[in-house]
Amino acid sequence: MQIGYRTTYLLLASFLAAKSEYLAEIVPTGGRVVFGFEESPTLKQNVTSFFRNGNVGITDFVAAFRATKDLLRQALEDQRNQLRDPGAGTQQAAGV
Repeated sequence: MQIGYRTTYLLLASFLAAKSEYLAEIVPTGGRVVFGFEESPTLKQNVTSFFRNGNVGITDFVAAFRATKDLLRQALEDQRNQLRDPGAGTQQAAGV
């Protein structure tokens, strides 16, 4: 698996998930969280589409936004647990 795009923007991450791009990693770094998407033939086009007011069904977007937020919460919880127990693993593959 190769990460083709990373962003700290939750709305963009949700849009890409709604467009069926694979959310491969969520990495908390300092005060930010980085969402990493697996390389695909449509990834760059969907990123560009987001910034050009691209279309996505509202119910698809809301579902992807909720799922992405849930994965974000889980990644942050995993990070807190890892700080308490350094032997714990890290949150990598998420998949929306």
